[in-house]
Amino acid sequence: MTRRYQVFVHLKEGLADPQGKTIQEALPTLGYEGVSGVRVGKHIELTVEIDDPAKARAAVEEIAGRVLSNPVIEVFWIAEYAGGSGGSSSPGEGEALSGKASGPPGGEGEAE
Repeated sequence: MTRRYQVFVHLKEGLADPQGKTIQEALPTLGYEGVSGVRVGKHIELTVEIDDPAKARAAVEEIAGRVLSNPVIEVFWIAEYAGGSGGSSSPGEGEALSGKASGPPGGEGEAE
């Protein structure tokens, strides 16, 4: 079975995010007031052809932790597209997964 995942990677809380700072500082000059906490990260989409959902998720978690992120300075979290292989799913329609991957921004540490 084909399963589609999204991996989101960003710098750990407390680390300087120069790209985010630059964007945040530019927003008022573009007419966007009151915006704060801008952070820049990566969004990666993967299609995995593994029938067992637990094995598919484990493979994506391993790829995210070993290849797509630097665990010293970055955190990641994973979402599976609703419907797995459905071709009409869009990025906003994912279902968040729990496990070794870190949760969305604002979360502390790694989820158990």
